[in-house]
Amino acid sequence: MGKKTNPLNILYIEDEKQDYERLQMEANPYRILLTHKTNLEDGIKIFKEKGEKYFDGIILDALCLIKKDDSSPKKGHVLKAWEEFHTLAPNLLKVVFTGETAFAQNLNELLEETEVNIFNKGNSDDVHRMLEMLVEGSKNKEDRIIASRFADVFEVFDKGYLDSSDRETLLECIKNMGSNEEAKIKNTLSGIRRLQESIYRAINRIDKKMVPDEFLSEGNVQFRSIQWHLRGQYDNEAKKCSKIEYVPKNTNIDQFAEVIYTVASNYGSHKKFNDVLKYTLSAITYAILDLLLWFKGIAQEKMERR
Repeated sequence: MGKKTNPLNILYIEDEKQDYERLQMEANPYRILLTHKTNLEDGIKIFKEKGEKYFDGIILDALCLIKKDDSSPKKGHVLKAWEEFHTLAPNLLKVVFTGETAFAQNLNELLEETEVNIFNKGNSDDVHRMLEMLVEGSKNKEDRIIASRFADVFEVFDKGYLDSSDRETLLECIKNMGSNEEAKIKNTLSGIRRLQESIYRAINRIDKKMVPDEFLSEGNVQFRSIQWHLRGQYDNEAKKCSKIEYVPKNTNIDQFAEVIYTVASNYGSHKKFNDVLKYTLSAITYAILDLLLWFKGIAQEKMERR
């Protein structure tokens, strides 16, 4: 598998020890380490102890014990197990592994609209497909956790207001916002500036009065001009606006937009790094999150009027 990596930690709820041992043998080449618990109660306990960051996925047996002293597993118990872990770990890949193929076929219906990945214990190809899915799913684990943590912001991508490349940029900015590494600091600042650019371009597409074409001439985004225009072309001497006031002067969004552009320009384009920049970086990353929320509200309003 190329260079060595840390094993993936997968929680496996399975009352039969032999089934666990058999699957662990199959999982070894995939560098998957199974944390085995015979019942849901113990599974939830170990999950809470180690946390979502430790585990990379969850495998549930369709015939599941709820408690250690249950007399026998029951088919309906997997529904409770699924719902419990869906609440505890909405961002982790969860699969059902079963020999009860007839019951498994009805599982998606029992869980209503939730799509369940179901694999057959008795089918070697299915076993390997499941293990491959767990490996692949773990690669996007951090992204899923971030998107869930900032779900209200990431709706701008889910709704198509900004594209997938902007989504990737935001993910990288959030991952690196506490970094002390010069390269990551510079890339994050550059990414935040691109996101601000994307916001103004997107507003221009849906409302050219709010962000006129003239401020996007020859592919360049004229930040200062756009901000002045959004303030209603506010006149500092007269203390009043001469145009429509989209963003009142000195409100949070007005000030966040200003500081994002200033910091990204001063630090991203020039080597003015200093010891406190990682905190500055975190501050403007959160500022761009607020700006994205503001933009989402603008986009929703404009789209509803069309």
